Amino acid sequence: MAWLVLRMSRFSCIQTMDKTPSEQTPPTADPDVLTWAKRHEHEKKLHDAQMAQITTHPDTTDNEAAIAEQQAWVRRRDHEKRLHDSAIDEISHPHP
Repeated sequence: MAWLVLRMSRFSCIQTMDKTPSEQTPPTADPDVLTWAKRHEHEKKLHDAQMAQITTHPDTTDNEAAIAEQQAWVRRRDHEKRLHDSAIDEISHPHP
């Protein structure tokens, strides 16, 4: 990976292409690129660990939260239906 992010001059690229991998000397890396590469590798490891935790260790509270959300939705829907039915009844049978 380090070979991909290194900044090389056109001349050093041509020189290293003529040599076998064991004869090639690694080109000098830009410190900013090395810093970015290290940070990127660290972030990728964190992301992979988070994804592994999500996919292999399901959280049981998610299921409980989903059930509670469904129950709250049912209560709100019942309340809206009662308000609607009451409004229709009021329009159909106006009180003097």
